[in-house]
Amino acid sequence: MTSPFENEFSRPIVLLQIGDRDSRHTIEASPSEREALAKRLELGQLDRLSGEVALRRVRGGTALSATGAIHAEFTQICVATLEPLPAQLDEGFQEIFLLPDYHPAAQESVVDLIPDEELESGGPELFSAGSFDLGELLVQLLAERLDPYPRNLDAPATGGEWGEGEATEPANPFADLARKLHRQ
Repeated sequence: MTSPFENEFSRPIVLLQIGDRDSRHTIEASPSEREALAKRLELGQLDRLSGEVALRRVRGGTALSATGAIHAEFTQICVATLEPLPAQLDEGFQEIFLLPDYHPAAQESVVDLIPDEELESGGPELFSAGSFDLGELLVQLLAERLDPYPRNLDAPATGGEWGEGEATEPANPFADLARKLHRQ
C-alpha cells in the first residue's frame, strides 16, 4: 500500500546500506521545501532547517539509532497579538527506532476508507519501502520542539487588557448553602 502523504522534505536512506558503524549524513531543506513545511507546521516562516545525522543499526540489527543535531530558524505567530515571533533551534538528539521488519505491529496494513468521511491524517511516516526518511525525522523533531502557544512577552495578560474581572461563581461552591443555613 502506498502512503497518501507526501513528505515535503524527503531524504530517504536505504536501510540495507546502514550497518553497525555510523553512516553520516548532512541535509538541508531547500527554499520550496521550507515554504511547504511552514504551511504544514503553521509557522509564519521557516528560514532554515538543516541537520547532521549519524545512523547505525543497534540491538543486533533490530533497531536503528539516529544521533545528531538539528538547526532551524523560524517565525511563529503570537497567539495573543498575531505578531511574528522569531525563534531558533540548535539542539542535539538521540533517537532509537525499532525497524519495521522486526516489529509485527509496524507492518503496513490495508484499510478501506470511505471517501465521504473526514479523517485526520496520522502524518507522513519515517519508514517507507525499505528506507528511512532523514528529512521527515528532522521535521518531526522540529514539530515536537515548537511552542504550542507562542506568546509575545509584551502581549496582554491572559485575562485580557482589563485584568481577570469579577468571578462569576463564588470561591466556595457551598458558600451560598452555608449562608442559608446560618440564617435559620
